[in-house]
Amino acid sequence: METTQTNKPRSTGEFEVFADGTSNPWGCDCDAAGNFFISACVIDHMFHMAPGGNYMRQGGAPENPYACELLPGIVNHQHLRAAYAGVQIYQGGRYPGE
Repeated sequence: METTQTNKPRSTGEFEVFADGTSNPWGCDCDAAGNFFISACVIDHMFHMAPGGNYMRQGGAPENPYACELLPGIVNHQHLRAAYAGVQIYQGGRYPGE
């Protein structure tokens, strides 16, 4: 990556893969600690993403043939023929008590 005169990195226009897998990730959000979450369609639909992770997918093989295993979603159910298009990590603490 090139740097400018102020020593700040300047993009070279290259694409960098953050993680591999899932299926149609539509919703993306980060929490205050910088954890990245996505909502995907059809398969287990909520993933806590980590840099370099290889996640379960609807089809196809991971790009990395040496990956030990595919990481699962973080929920106990699937959408089955449905799809959701969003996720938001709410951290405001303003929901009313039960």
